[in-house]
Amino acid sequence: MSLIILSVSQCAVTAVIPWDNPVPLTEINGPFHDMSPYLSRDGLSLYYSIELPGYGVWLFEARRAEPSGPFNLLRTLPRINLSGTRVAYAWISSDGLRMYYHADSAGGTRLMLSRRSSPNEDWPTGLGLAELNALGSVANPSLTDDELVIVFTGVSVPGGVGGWDLWMATRTSKEMPFVEPVNLEELNSPALDFHPSISPDGLTLYFGSRRNGPSQIFVASRASRDEPFGRPMLLPFFGADPNVYVEYPCQADGGKKLLLCKRVVGGEPFDIYVCHPRSAIPNLIAHWRLDEGLGPVAYDSVADRHALVYGAAPAPGRLDGALRFEWPDDYVFVPPQVSTDKISSDVTISLWVRLEGQIGPSPVVIAWADQAEPRSSWVLQLLGAGSAHGGAGELAIECGGERGSLLYQCPDNLEPGRWYHLALTKHGRLIRMYVDGRLGAGFIVSSRVELGIYGSIYVGARPDLGFDTHLPGLIDDLRLYDRALTQEEIASLAACND
Repeated sequence: MSLIILSVSQCAVTAVIPWDNPVPLTEINGPFHDMSPYLSRDGLSLYYSIELPGYGVWLFEARRAEPSGPFNLLRTLPRINLSGTRVAYAWISSDGLRMYYHADSAGGTRLMLSRRSSPNEDWPTGLGLAELNALGSVANPSLTDDELVIVFTGVSVPGGVGGWDLWMATRTSKEMPFVEPVNLEELNSPALDFHPSISPDGLTLYFGSRRNGPSQIFVASRASRDEPFGRPMLLPFFGADPNVYVEYPCQADGGKKLLLCKRVVGGEPFDIYVCHPRSAIPNLIAHWRLDEGLGPVAYDSVADRHALVYGAAPAPGRLDGALRFEWPDDYVFVPPQVSTDKISSDVTISLWVRLEGQIGPSPVVIAWADQAEPRSSWVLQLLGAGSAHGGAGELAIECGGERGSLLYQCPDNLEPGRWYHLALTKHGRLIRMYVDGRLGAGFIVSSRVELGIYGSIYVGARPDLGFDTHLPGLIDDLRLYDRALTQEEIASLAACND
């Protein structure tokens, strides 16, 4: 995603957007409204609410075995959901023992607190935060990590700026009641302002607002807890489309992720999305994180060059989730009209690979294939024992030529059972291959080869060339840059610093 400079008319400020395009959590989203996501500190539980027709809004918990794996267990919270007809907006303490949330009642929406003695226990029905519920109808709790600051939404609370406002209260100990709730008038507008998410240190606040018409997400920051927040800045997710409502921001994973919800006016229900900070290395033109979980699409978080997933299954990865290519017909496919758009003659390919089991003669890591012009086809592959060139996992690039293919080998062997960062750069006819940030080989490609950037992209196999091209293993975090990165930049990718 390129830098986006924007101006917020109401606040007259300028900001640089730090987030890539949001992509949907396809393994979580269902046919009804999925809202108010919250990811636990350990990354193992995702709490969110579902609007169930005829029943109301209930809180659910999705579980997974490790932070980089797919969610595979969904359960309701029966005693929490007894709190009211609309129960949502969970916030969980870092030790997993306290849940703050809101619940509807006859007198309006109340803030609740549920306590348990062990993270393995079920959540009991919460008790109301009386000192804050006395204000009137209040909702959407979000706290700092020490639980000494709470930000919430007040609905028509006296002293507010608009109908729905952001409020904040503090306390000296997590066992004490909150005192001195104040209206965050520096952030509020005459319209609706809601759904706050405060950072663990209390210095950054994301929230939703309808000051410009449809729901949008804003962010504000401050230098210390003793100071007011600065002017809010608009984050124009989905192009600030007036037909798209963007709500429920939630900072997660120490600020490395932002969860949010999107719905189209008059169309689809709310779905949960996730976005990541934009790459600090310039010229990134496509980024398939491969961590969506279930579903037939691998989403590009930079420019909507979405890929199709055939057979490959979600698995724990090197960076969040990955895809496992277990069967000979498992692969990822980027159609030609998607893969070639705006890609220059120079390119860098970056990805993570982990082999599992015995490889065939010529398993494909990634291939660029143009059926109409074979000379422009090229493939980054491994050489197995059955290869005509011999080998036991050596990297190689094979390029289509006028009189057959030309093969350029790299001396590095990839052993099963560990992750490798691979990168390939092309600058003119100079090709370089890197393994774990180290230059493995460099060579000038013969003029007999047309090194264009055309056609389709295949990942994990070339099904049109048979089962010998299957790569048994996992692939994660595939990136394309439209220039040849430096070795320092590739080393940064290999060190997971970007």
